[in-house]
This record gives sequence, C-alpha cells and structure tokens, in this order.
Amino acid sequence: MRKVEGSNLVFRAGEGPWLKICPPFWPDAFDAEIRVTKAVQGRLPARVPAIIETGELEDWRYLVTAHVPGIQIEEVLESLDEADLERIAAELGQFMRAFHAVAVPGFERPFGPFRGRRGPQRRLMAEAGVSDPDGSFSVLFMAVALQHRFMHFDDWFAPEIAAGRTDIGDIARDAFPE
Repeated sequence: MRKVEGSNLVFRAGEGPWLKICPPFWPDAFDAEIRVTKAVQGRLPARVPAIIETGELEDWRYLVTAHVPGIQIEEVLESLDEADLERIAAELGQFMRAFHAVAVPGFERPFGPFRGRRGPQRRLMAEAGVSDPDGSFSVLFMAVALQHRFMHFDDWFAPEIAAGRTDIGDIARDAFPE
C-alpha cells in the first residue's frame, strides 16, 4: 500500500513496517524526522513509530519504521459527538505539552490547525498549558497555529483566504471563534 500524503513516498507491504523514501532536495526534513523521533521515543503519552533502519541509495534517503496501529481521525470524525471531541482535544493538548517539553538541541525548522468548536479548542489550549487571560482567544489560538513548526498557512486557512480575508486577526476570528 502507498500513502499519498506529504512530500515523501511512503509504502507498506502487507502488515509489515513502513518504508519512507525522501527526495534529495529536502535533506533537512529527513534529518529532523530522525532526530525528533529518537528524542521523543518513549517520552510521549502516545506511541511513536520505532525506527528500524535508515540509509541512502544514491541521493535518496530512506527510513524504515514499525507500524503503530490505529485509524486516522478523518475516518471517524463525522461520527464523533461533542464529548468525543472534548476528550480528543484534551488528549491532543496533553500530547502537545509533552512533545514541546522534549528538548532537541540545535533543532530548528523553517516552517510549521486545530479547527473546530469553541469547547475543544479551549480544552486543547488548556491541556497544552497555553493561556493568555488578557488577550483574545482567537488571536492566541492563531498565534499557536502560526508558530507550529509544520505550519502550512495557505492550506489550513484556504476557506478564509478564498472568502477574501487578508488580515490575520480576521482569519483568526473566522477560524477560531470567540
């Protein structure tokens, strides 16, 4: 099976491990994935795929990782109620807090939403340990989204941009209502 997401080629043969093939023009992304995966292994409230092997063929690098069972949220999102979303927001916030607490010396990324209902957004922020009692929730949530290292602003906020929003504050208020 091949996963068609992201910027790398990812394959899985049957129930075995995953193979990720990375093009030579993004070596920093490959290095970052290896470093961060090793740094967070066993330190988060969710399993992270174990690295089985890494290597290089010509200029193309590869990564073999163990499979972590589960399903993607897109497959069940429509069936979730508000209580489910609150629980997921809490768990995601706890994961984010733990993830951001892991220090990876010398790790910087040149690029980076949790979109949804008011309750789960606030729960996620609380569980992640982010608060600003004097500020606007929408702007605060947008700030967190903008500083995420894997941020793809144009993709995440395409509906607001298509609707003619050009101001970050306006986009924040539309995407993350007060």
